Amino acid sequence: MGLMGGYRVHHWWRRPDLSENRPPVGYFASVRHPWIALIVLIPLLAVYEIGVHKSTSASGSLRAGVELWLQHWLEQTSNVPAFVIPSALVGLLLLWALLRGNDRPTHFIVPTLGILFEGVAAGIGLYALCLNTPLLLEKAGVPVAAVNIQGSQVLTYLGVGLYEEAIFRLIGFGMFSWIMRAVFIPAIAAIPIAMLISAAAFALAHEFVHTEPFVPFVFFTRMLIGATLAMLFWLRGLGVAVAAHIVYDVVASGQMQG
Repeated sequence: MGLMGGYRVHHWWRRPDLSENRPPVGYFASVRHPWIALIVLIPLLAVYEIGVHKSTSASGSLRAGVELWLQHWLEQTSNVPAFVIPSALVGLLLLWALLRGNDRPTHFIVPTLGILFEGVAAGIGLYALCLNTPLLLEKAGVPVAAVNIQGSQVLTYLGVGLYEEAIFRLIGFGMFSWIMRAVFIPAIAAIPIAMLISAAAFALAHEFVHTEPFVPFVFFTRMLIGATLAMLFWLRGLGVAVAAHIVYDVVASGQMQG
């Protein structure tokens, strides 16, 4: 019954508007939400793709990592044009956001800035953690060798962070955790197992991409990075994981070149 005494007419073909009755989404939940990740990552992807397109010259493409390997593999097997890969990433992010449309945040500025600040802090923290890895591995009996991984431009790290987090965290970690939950493995076990599997896949993929001699220290360090980024993805969302990955690559490259 309405306020004026009449009865409200509810049409069965109209979807009810739940936005007014939706509870407010706090800062920590907003940063993890796919809509905030979409707002942050789509402009970064556009900057990367436009920058790579304009910067490609005789020195070679600025693409690197798993994205470059995937692009070459698709070109050799099916002659897929280059725009298919970023288009697929945009479509995946849009689909993910649409599936979570009912609880999307109502404020975007603070969570967007939060992704940037949290990503910078997490990336620097991840680099500091990796600095202590040789000591921990030596105590565990794993041989540690000198590592010389040459850095390149910031634009390259932008693409590496975007595509590798989408592949190994959004798809890889998300798929493994969903499969284990589907077979009734409790979350307390499924989440750590999915983190380790996605981290191992992340480290193995880099072994194939870089075609370097196998060094246990490098492999375990990459597994540590992959597991930490998976934990960031689970706790703080895709946007923070991407930002942390980019910051880590930039900081590590700057230290190696210095």
